[in-house]
Amino acid sequence: MRDDTLIFTHPKYSKAIRVVKRVADHINVIMINRKATGAPDTTAQYKRAAREYDKLYKILEKGAERNGVWNY
Repeated sequence: MRDDTLIFTHPKYSKAIRVVKRVADHINVIMINRKATGAPDTTAQYKRAAREYDKLYKILEKGAERNGVWNY
């Protein structure tokens, strides 16, 4: 359905959230293998880990677009 939210989760991978804008749209998902399975001890560690995942995701997303992986 339109404007539904899909959440992809797995204990060993990062979480991916996508909102469906149109039923016919393709949805691209990258789930990154977590470096640690446990929760960070502090808020600073959590924020640092989140920044690292965001940075890695952007690199992977750019590479996929550049290589035509996500061209339909």
